[in-house]
Amino acid sequence: MRPPLEPALADLADRLAEAVGLPGAGLGGGGPARSIDGARWLELAREHDVAPLLAARPGATPRPAGVDAELAADLARWGHEAMFRAAELGDALAAIAPVGEVIVLKGPALAASVYADASERVTTDLDLLVRDGPTRRAAIARLAALGYAPRDGATEDTHDFPLDNPVGQLEIDLHVDLTRPPLPPGALADAWARRVRLDVLGGVDILDPVWRALHAAVHALADPIGSPLLRNLLEVGWLTAQLDAADRAALIDRAHRFGLADRAGRALALAHRLFGSPALLGRPRPGAREAWAWWRLGRAYGAAEGAARVLEHVAEYHLRRLDRSGSHDRDPRPLLATLADVAATQAAIALRRAVLRVAPAALAAAPARTAPLPDGEGVLVHALDTDDVHVLAGDAITAWRAATPPAPRAAL
Repeated sequence: MRPPLEPALADLADRLAEAVGLPGAGLGGGGPARSIDGARWLELAREHDVAPLLAARPGATPRPAGVDAELAADLARWGHEAMFRAAELGDALAAIAPVGEVIVLKGPALAASVYADASERVTTDLDLLVRDGPTRRAAIARLAALGYAPRDGATEDTHDFPLDNPVGQLEIDLHVDLTRPPLPPGALADAWARRVRLDVLGGVDILDPVWRALHAAVHALADPIGSPLLRNLLEVGWLTAQLDAADRAALIDRAHRFGLADRAGRALALAHRLFGSPALLGRPRPGAREAWAWWRLGRAYGAAEGAARVLEHVAEYHLRRLDRSGSHDRDPRPLLATLADVAATQAAIALRRAVLRVAPAALAAAPARTAPLPDGEGVLVHALDTDDVHVLAGDAITAWRAATPPAPRAAL
């Protein structure tokens, strides 16, 4: 049984449903918005990247006190950003065009096809799908002329090969597949065959409505920790609700045919619970990722100190383990137990039971992010080369610090 959402978050979900024409789930109970903490409401709207959308579509019910001016400022700021990113996207597509076809994914595609105006949708990077590895390599070379360089650690196997532009402060992610692990044979060919053309920026290709909804559903819970989760789930519900009967049948068919029903069904079920959108694929047995996502909705990722931050990263560790096992989080018990343990008084003890230990000298030689445990008697270390999270205590901390190079380390 999921706990109820806090009043500000429940009101936000109801308003988002109204803004995009979804039935809504009535989570806010229809109470007066003026009684809701406006600062908390605005914090959540910004955390989940929905402030510009709410500013552009105010609705009939008065919003919580004190948020209107802040929302208007967010809409203006993201309107300026949208103009810059549209120009950058046009330049990137023009650079890649001589070496192969491109499908624009995620934020830029949704901003151009679903939202009324690009300023309604916060987009922090540009995701582009190309045909294959050779095309991606050629595209990387072409984008270098615009100031984009591969991020450290990116390899041929990187799903969303990231290119950074330090001047434009923008990231372009080049994909050769829609999901990780890769889609089965035939799925990508189907997505490319069904793509549609938009008459923007001189003409761009995007996924058709079926694959757009399916892609959003598969990705909504892929990163339930660091992503704007409420916005992602809203888009899942919004895209699904816009499908006609034939397209809904096509989504169900492709989800089952290409092995995506379990992953997509979880996001569709959460979107239904939040916004009243069609579930379509039924409701899979609740798993660890959904348990974390429901808890995560009301938290600001990375903003908390101490136990809350440790909790986030231990959950991240367990989600990675579930991904690697291929179980797709069908058993929520390991993560739920960790959430309960870390939230308890003996958080550090529970952490040391739950996560992996490693030789301090070997860990010190690799790039890592670090944070102290809430009891002050341990150190949490995220090894960037392996993506593992470790806990050090006692003499292990001394040995690790002695072996660690003096270069500054990024904090968690």
